[in-house]
Amino acid sequence: SILNSNGYLYIEVPSVEGFAKYNVHNEIMSFTHLWHFTIKSLTNFIEEQGFVSIGNECAMEEKFPVIRALFKKIEDVKYKNKNSIKTMDASQAKNWFLRHVELRNERKKTVIKKINELFTLDKQIVFYGAGPDMYDLMISERNLFKNKLFYLVDSNPSKWDKSLLSITIQNPAIICSLNKPIICITSSLVALKESIKQSILNLKSDQSEIIELFD
Repeated sequence: SILNSNGYLYIEVPSVEGFAKYNVHNEIMSFTHLWHFTIKSLTNFIEEQGFVSIGNECAMEEKFPVIRALFKKIEDVKYKNKNSIKTMDASQAKNWFLRHVELRNERKKTVIKKINELFTLDKQIVFYGAGPDMYDLMISERNLFKNKLFYLVDSNPSKWDKSLLSITIQNPAIICSLNKPIICITSSLVALKESIKQSILNLKSDQSEIIELFD
């Protein structure tokens, strides 16, 4: 209602079909977005609201696939074979989504095994990153972290001194006071991994061992 007729609507959302097209399977489908689209399903949904498609593409953005689409608002829109298109598209999207869930669960088992192995070592453990990936692990696998000694740090100052399952999120600078810790990068996104690695290097913690939870 806030957009006038002939106004334009630009949308950018994760692409379900892009996960298969680019062979990318990360955690962005878990919490951040409640609904997921293909180009067809997004177009069908927006056109039902009184828009027509001007153009769209499926592309890679910051290491994950997105749909970029432009629509124009008009008064009257007529459709042909709309229901048959939506049925086919929904089935295809469901198969892609189930495959994503399968791969996600397989990767999660690998991560859990890696964490269990870390806790058997006589080392100080630092989990770097209190974002969605770590939140998912700590909430869904509470027993994995129960009664374990470890540090949780994050580069975002607004998270410092807040807690996640009674574990205080700390300033990464605490790493400098630890004795040869193992630092685990908790993000699954490539761009964030590189940013965290650079932050660790900036701390000049040369004797730290850095590993990635999500390979």
